Amino acid sequence: MTNEQELLRRAGEALYGDRWQSDMAHVLGVNIRTVQRWLSGERKPGPEVWTALRALVLRRIPMLAEIGLDLTKHAKLLNALAARAEEEARK
Repeated sequence: MTNEQELLRRAGEALYGDRWQSDMAHVLGVNIRTVQRWLSGERKPGPEVWTALRALVLRRIPMLAEIGLDLTKHAKLLNALAARAEEEARK
């Protein structure tokens, strides 16, 4: 697998999960077979594909960062509640 194919796979999995090929094809407005050809190396994605994928990834970064912060807050809250319950149980 070339660096370009690996980059395509990594972007696809990061954006859409394990079953990324059909979702990527839909968003890019191409047939899933086109994505599979890119991935196999049979064809190469054009510059517009890389530009679109970059935009999709960059659009997700702030959303994922916010979710990460929310998950951190939630974990801290759960840890505090568990510690309080443990403290109460010892009394």
